[in-house]
Amino acid sequence: MKTTRAGLLLASIAGAVALSGCGGGTEGTGGVPPPAPASYSIGVMTVGSVVVNGVRYDDTNATVIIDDAIAVRSQLRDGMVVKVRGRINDDGVTGTAERVEVENELRGTVTATNTSANPPTFTVNGILVQTDDATVFANGVTIGALLNAKVEVHGLRDAAGVLRATRVEVQNGTGLPDEFKGAITTPFNGTTFGIGAVAVTVSAQATFTPAGCSAAGLTVGRVVEVHGNFTGANQFNATQIDCEDLEDESNGVKPPAGARTEFEGFITAFSADVNLTTGSFTLGSVTVTFDAATQVRNGSREDLGNGVRVEVDGTLNGATLMAREISFKSDRIILQGQASGVTATQFVVLGQTIVRNDLTQVSVSGGIANGTRVQVRARFTSAGALVAEEVRDPSGGNANREIVQARVTAKTATTITLLGNTYTLLEGANRYERPDGTFFPSRADFLAAITASPAGGTLVKVRGTPLSTGVEEGEIEL
Repeated sequence: MKTTRAGLLLASIAGAVALSGCGGGTEGTGGVPPPAPASYSIGVMTVGSVVVNGVRYDDTNATVIIDDAIAVRSQLRDGMVVKVRGRINDDGVTGTAERVEVENELRGTVTATNTSANPPTFTVNGILVQTDDATVFANGVTIGALLNAKVEVHGLRDAAGVLRATRVEVQNGTGLPDEFKGAITTPFNGTTFGIGAVAVTVSAQATFTPAGCSAAGLTVGRVVEVHGNFTGANQFNATQIDCEDLEDESNGVKPPAGARTEFEGFITAFSADVNLTTGSFTLGSVTVTFDAATQVRNGSREDLGNGVRVEVDGTLNGATLMAREISFKSDRIILQGQASGVTATQFVVLGQTIVRNDLTQVSVSGGIANGTRVQVRARFTSAGALVAEEVRDPSGGNANREIVQARVTAKTATTITLLGNTYTLLEGANRYERPDGTFFPSRADFLAAITASPAGGTLVKVRGTPLSTGVEEGEIEL
């Protein structure tokens, strides 16, 4: 999925080499070309060196920063949110990390747990934390055992502003202060300011870090991290306040203007033209813009919307990221057809059992019921369950068709298999579409461009009325 990124990176390197050649540099002399420009990545990491936003960084010689102090790479863990400055190799999927800064969102005492919620939640002094199947619970702890424990939470804010935990770790007896991070929503009045529902009282002895951070800078929109202690539900006494933008600059992880930057997060404030050619959305404090040249991977532009988790690769200027590529965190599975076997927690569409939970967005007229036609956008969990992220009414010219979007697991000269079901592809012109919107000349050309693998081949979308009588249209997704 990184070939486009690699191509763009190679082009930028080639341009830099050509310019150096014009100035009497090493071009054509056998000298060493300049290194790749620094790139910046903000997202959830996986251990294996440091894997962030699909790039595996070698962190052997990286400077690691945790809790504003120099740490060692062995302290990095799955599910941590990190900011990485490094160099990405020509292959687009490996690189070398120079600096890694760990960015937890919250530390405090758990005051309530809700194990009956689906998926479960817990509360830290009024701040709701949502878990899901991908949340890493350090040392095998369970939510039921978290009550009254001091925890550190890593995660991303969703479209509703709720903290979606990617890692939860108990820190009883560490002596570390409470802390949390967020954008200021109510300006400082000389005593307090607000971050969402939390009222932050600034202690008379409070310190501001790094240099340049001050009470005068506590303005709406600025992201800060406050240290001190919770004094009650949504009440915090701050003894130290960090201005995140200045801290990132001080720690060497703030992207300069024009730098290649990758962000991960949940989409909010989504807006686009009717054809989804151009548009914008927000990831945290960054505004993302996209246009016709932006590549979309593991799904399509129709899958973009509020609440969807994505990775964006682009060029950052100020607080605006121009997207070269938007990737869905996991494959977007689409099923459109008649619902059956409907219960409070699951239903069936086109033979697939789909789980729904408290995070599923449902916008179906009259609700999900047996016989209702629905369009489902879903993802697979690590355990193989198909979980609905959104269920909506079918619309537009394809409202009466059956639709499947999934990876191809098998194919023949006339069929493809998706999600265990085999569909016959009808022959005919203008039926089968390339990712760029042009058409394959024939069914055979379409099939030749598809890779089939039991582990999951090419991501395709097929339509039929119904699909059991044959695929009338198909398209390859990036």
